[in-house]
Amino acid sequence: MKSERALLEERIFEMKQSLYNYCFKNGDNIIMFNARTNALAKLSLNEYEQLKKCDLGTKSTITKELKEALVYGGYLLEDKTNELDIVKNNVLASRFSNNILNLTIAPTSNCNFRCPYCFEKDVLRPGKMTDSTVNDIYKFIEKEMSHLEAVNITWYGGEPLLEMETICTLSKRLIELCKLNNVRYFASIITNGYLLTKEVMVKLIDCKIKNIQITLDGPKSYHDNRRYLIGKKPTFDRILNNIKDFGDISSNCNFPFISVRMNVDKNNIDGVNELKRLMTDSPYNRYINFYIAAVYDKSDVYNTYTYTSKEFKEIESSLKSEKSNDYKQYYPEAMATHCVCDTLTGLVIDADGSLYKCWEEMGDLEYCIGNISDFKYCSMNHIYYDYMLYNPLENKKCKNCSVLPICMGGGCLHRILRDGYNPDCDYIRKNIQKNIEKSYILMNNI
Repeated sequence: MKSERALLEERIFEMKQSLYNYCFKNGDNIIMFNARTNALAKLSLNEYEQLKKCDLGTKSTITKELKEALVYGGYLLEDKTNELDIVKNNVLASRFSNNILNLTIAPTSNCNFRCPYCFEKDVLRPGKMTDSTVNDIYKFIEKEMSHLEAVNITWYGGEPLLEMETICTLSKRLIELCKLNNVRYFASIITNGYLLTKEVMVKLIDCKIKNIQITLDGPKSYHDNRRYLIGKKPTFDRILNNIKDFGDISSNCNFPFISVRMNVDKNNIDGVNELKRLMTDSPYNRYINFYIAAVYDKSDVYNTYTYTSKEFKEIESSLKSEKSNDYKQYYPEAMATHCVCDTLTGLVIDADGSLYKCWEEMGDLEYCIGNISDFKYCSMNHIYYDYMLYNPLENKKCKNCSVLPICMGGGCLHRILRDGYNPDCDYIRKNIQKNIEKSYILMNNI
């Protein structure tokens, strides 16, 4: 009868390294990262040699403990396993899971701003969500309750704070519904911040909204030339005062933070550092999470004023604080779905009840997939299936790529499917090792 050691060695000869292993030397050790599992490990040179021998099918003196750790981290797997099948399984499991309902709701399609680069500027229209549509949303969520663990609501627009009464009414009904069914409730809001007074903030907190996103497009001189009221009236000073007011109440209400987003293009790039300093200096830094995002304009084919994805990623990387001990700002993360657009229970609901898979398509009836009043998952049009059945594993370049679990086809699906290009793909491949090394160094500084 074969000993346990002999049986273990036989299995070792049938093991192989993951397609998604990355390794680099650090002093007398080898640092290994796996893009599928997101595991990070430190091996001695001897342990690394044992791993390589397993992969080559040669006799190895690998210990049982080391082998189990490598298998657990995904660095080593059985030779007969098709690792692409694991990736595909993870994608399908995440995409078609129905335990979390993710709804983006626009209580109005109107806005008090007229930002020139806004993708919604051509579809903005007056009007608010009717009581009938509010009831239809409630009934839809009520029907889903039996299989839900959580409901995640994002209030959007237009400018959602124009219809604060609708937000409060539906929020309180949904909070009570979730409580009765032992379902967790999460909510956030994306607003231009102009109407975000102390009184409104208190109401939002009462509606269990845990994250507020506001956009400032640079310091005053930049922002007021880009994000203005109807009639081009300035907005920066009032928004900044609202942010200051939030600081006065945030410590007493257990509210995490406000996300301040700056939309960046070639016209306001010179204002980034000034706004960043303002948002990260005391007293703002205790309740502000500042970040930048690229302005996207599909009509700007030759990037006359917008940045290419590669250009923006380089700018974004240069703004990350080298002094920060937060390794997460660099650490690569595996993904199975991109956003609500390719998840079964992800929907965008316009003020009139029209449904979309992507909020950049809201108001454009060409991309409407139905209406909340009679919505059924089994009667979707081709837009729905374009998103839900998008499969990077069918693309030869993606299929053979070692960063596939992190990239999953190259970023925003709206831009991949509608514009025909992969915005983040090249940048991820080029910088993955550098970002792993930075993450490792920061981890060791904690």
